[in-house]
Parts: sequence; C-alpha cells; structure tokens
Amino acid sequence: MHDNDETMQDTMHDGESTMQDTMYDGKNLSDGIKLLLLHLQTPKNRKELQESLGLKSDEYFRKAYLRPALEMGVIEMTLPDQRQSKNQKYRLTAKGADLRRKITSNR
Repeated sequence: MHDNDETMQDTMHDGESTMQDTMYDGKNLSDGIKLLLLHLQTPKNRKELQESLGLKSDEYFRKAYLRPALEMGVIEMTLPDQRQSKNQKYRLTAKGADLRRKITSNR
C-alpha cells in the first residue's frame, strides 16, 4: 500500500454520529461513491477496486473515491491495524450495504 493510505482512517470517527450519517440516503451520494459501492460486492484490494472502476491514477482514486468512502463509513479496511499490508482489502460496512441496496432499488 502507499504511504498516503496510512492516514485514511486518521480522520474517521469511531462510532460517532455525524451529519454525514443522516445525509446519505443513496440519492445524495456522489456518482463516484455510488459506483464504488456497486463494484464492491466482495472484498477487493485497492488495485482491484480501482481497476474495476476503470481508473488509472492511484492518487485520484484515493482522494476522490477511497478516502471519502472510508470517512463516510460505507467501506472499511479488512486489516485496519495493518493499513499498509499487501493483503489489505476493502469491504462494505453495514451502512454501505444498506446504501448499496437503496441505490440498486432506485435504478
């Protein structure tokens, strides 16, 4: 993983409710986050997820997709204590799975 990935969860709120928690109903999400949720059916590493979205720039993917999704609490790391592990993957949280269902039902 990249050095920048280490700070991804530093800004997350562990168990705290934020305004973001009430804002995201599947309709107010950016198209990029919606796509990420739709492509994350099973845990994927950063490269797999990035490639499934057709994105070439690692930095852009981290800034526009991965970090916001982590900060919103819709995805999580499979190895949160080993952020730079080569085995790191990302999966939907319960909140992310719920939003994914809402997105697919709104289509």
